[in-house]
Amino acid sequence: MFELRIAEAIEEEAVLSQNLIEEGFNHAFKAGELLQEVKSMLSSEEELEQWLQENCSKVEKGVASSCMRLFNGETVKVQATKKEEMNHKRERG
Repeated sequence: MFELRIAEAIEEEAVLSQNLIEEGFNHAFKAGELLQEVKSMLSSEEELEQWLQENCSKVEKGVASSCMRLFNGETVKVQATKKEEMNHKRERG
C-alpha cells in the first residue's frame, strides 16, 4: 500500500513539474517575442540594454538574452537549483 501511495505522489509531482516547466517556457517565449519587438525599435544592443535597465529593472540581462534566444529558435540552457540555495545566492549577491 505504501509503495502505491508513494508512486502516485511521485507521478503527481513529476507531471506537475513538467507542466510548470512548459508553462515557464511559454512565458519566456512570450517575453522574448516582446523583447524582440522592442529591439527592432532601437538602434543597437547597447540601447536595448539601457532600455531594459530603465524599464525592466527586475529582469536580469542574462534572462532577457535567454528569452530572446528561445524566441529566435536557439538552444537555451536552463539551470535549476533548490529554492533555499537560490534565496541564499540572492542574499549574498
